[in-house]
Amino acid sequence: MNDIIQPWERAHHDERSQRFTLEEIPKGQLIGYSLSFCVRDMLDGMVGIERIEHIITGTMARSPEEWQAVINEYARTYWRRAPSIGKSLAQDLWLQGKIQQPRVYGMPPPRSWQKHWGPAATAI
Repeated sequence: MNDIIQPWERAHHDERSQRFTLEEIPKGQLIGYSLSFCVRDMLDGMVGIERIEHIITGTMARSPEEWQAVINEYARTYWRRAPSIGKSLAQDLWLQGKIQQPRVYGMPPPRSWQKHWGPAATAI
């Protein structure tokens, strides 16, 4: 008997976006762990910006110019279906102070390959 669970065996189908994800997005306020994937979920209609308490990202932009370079690159890759909207969402989060970049302070980035959303109430 094989006890290994393959990723496709735990995939969750989101009815609204008609997309499969490897995690079910918690209800209520959220903390994100990947700027690229969290904004992509917002573009897909899976999460509204009002639900985001903050996003802890692996980016390391120390200035507004570096931030623009990051979101320009992400718009070309992760958000290519709606690049201008993706950039606008990311910029809104930045201006609202909802982007945390631990690498700027010499701390490790979040482990976003494990999950990219968590409930705000249980985040550390």
